[in-house]
Amino acid sequence: GIVSSVPVAYTSSLLLVQVSINSYSDSVASVYYGGSQLIQVPGGSASFTANNASLALYYLVNPPTGNADVAVTLTASASCQVGALVYQGVNLSNPFGVVTSNSTLGTATTNFSTSITTTSANSMVVNLVQIPATYTFQQGGSQTGIWSQSGTNFSEGDKEITSTVGIYPVQYTES
Repeated sequence: GIVSSVPVAYTSSLLLVQVSINSYSDSVASVYYGGSQLIQVPGGSASFTANNASLALYYLVNPPTGNADVAVTLTASASCQVGALVYQGVNLSNPFGVVTSNSTLGTATTNFSTSITTTSANSMVVNLVQIPATYTFQQGGSQTGIWSQSGTNFSEGDKEITSTVGIYPVQYTES
C-alpha cells in the first residue's frame, strides 16, 4: 500500500504509520518514508484469525522534512489500507506508552468497547480499527477520526488526546 506525498513540516517530529491487512496470515515486510525505513512499534502488531485481519503500527523519529510517499510491502499478496500520521511535540526518546490489541467478532449490531490506561499525562490514545466493508461504524467517547479507507474491509484510524493519567474508553458501534 502507498500513501502519496505525506508532508512533514517540522523537525523533531514523529511519523506513525497504521497498516490494516486483509489477511490474518500476512504481515508487513517493510515500511519506508522516502528512503527511510520505519521501525515497528514495540507490541504494535496483532493477527486475528476469526476476523481474518492483521494490524500493525510502524514509526520513524525525526523523518526528513518535505513530502515523500509512505510505501508498505507485505509478505504475501493480501490487500491493505494504510494511514500516515505526523506528530510534533512528542517525547522522541520514549514516544510510546501502553500498546494493546483487542478483537471482537460480531454481527451488524455489535457494540465494541475497551479501555486504555495511560501512563503519562498529556498522552494521545491512537486507535486502528478494521471491520468488514459491508458494515459501517460510529466512534464513541471522545475519539476523533483521522483517516479511513475501504476495500475488502473498512479501516479507520482515530485518536483521543488526554490530559491526565487515567483510564480512557474506546468505543465503536457497528451497523
